[in-house]
Amino acid sequence: MSYRILARKYRPRSFADVIGQDHIVTALSRAIEKDRLGQAYLLVGPRGTGKTSTARILAKAVNCTQGPTGSPCLECEACHEIETGNDADVIEIDGASNNGVDDVRALRERVHYRPLRDRNKIYIIDEVQRLSGPAFDALLKTLEEPPDHALFLFATTDPHKIPDTIVSRCQVFEFRRLREVDIQAKLVDICAREGVEAPEDVLGAIARGCRGGLRDAESMLDQVLAVAEGAPTLDDLEMIAGLARPERWLDLFEAVAADDPAGVLGAIDRFLQRGGTERDFVQQGADALRDLLHIVLLGEDAIGVEPS
Repeated sequence: MSYRILARKYRPRSFADVIGQDHIVTALSRAIEKDRLGQAYLLVGPRGTGKTSTARILAKAVNCTQGPTGSPCLECEACHEIETGNDADVIEIDGASNNGVDDVRALRERVHYRPLRDRNKIYIIDEVQRLSGPAFDALLKTLEEPPDHALFLFATTDPHKIPDTIVSRCQVFEFRRLREVDIQAKLVDICAREGVEAPEDVLGAIARGCRGGLRDAESMLDQVLAVAEGAPTLDDLEMIAGLARPERWLDLFEAVAADDPAGVLGAIDRFLQRGGTERDFVQQGADALRDLLHIVLLGEDAIGVEPS
């Protein structure tokens, strides 16, 4: 297979490519410029908001032959190998499948060896909350006295599952859900680069339906482009992603306003028949009601704009 999915093809390669997380990009860039990087960072936030991508970019910024720099060259051997996951000094670990105490003990034994080539040895642990209790205990000693050449980058969607003793030894950065307008702008840019046409209403529906996660939006766009005959439509999106067309929510709200129980139950039943779940119904219904309130209170051009 030669096709690369959009989420991988357009993954951020530098801090300039990261959208919606300016507070984190600015903080990390300035820390690099001032030579004040910590030795352990905890990247917290919903899925698909750029945690692991930012960890890889930071690894490139630290180990780039032009660096340390907030703008890695993306051309040197270190940058290329980090992007492809082949850098021996940048170790990516999946916390879900390497969560035992023996896995962390093996990490502790290796961490004191100096990097083979790069400036720093970097450990990126994704879904770190999946580590077991004994594994966290084994990791704690290393975080208390890490070697100067080591940098730990932890990513998690559930920070409350991480022991306070670990969190207290990290600098914590919270990733925010991306704004719909930013996601839609990114989707427009991707479509332009791919040379495909996608109507604005379809891209807007994807931006609303992904609930702030850019990776989910890119995956949804990938799906609808694969299914559609020609330019994708809202019907295509409804079929493959379960995102109900806007008028279906108007039917529901009108039934509620008219105190029509049969109409309400019929609208719910039609939604479930199209493959949506009860959770999808509640989430999408709340989003549709929010958009309706924006239109009523702020005007027609306010649909899809999140309040600040």
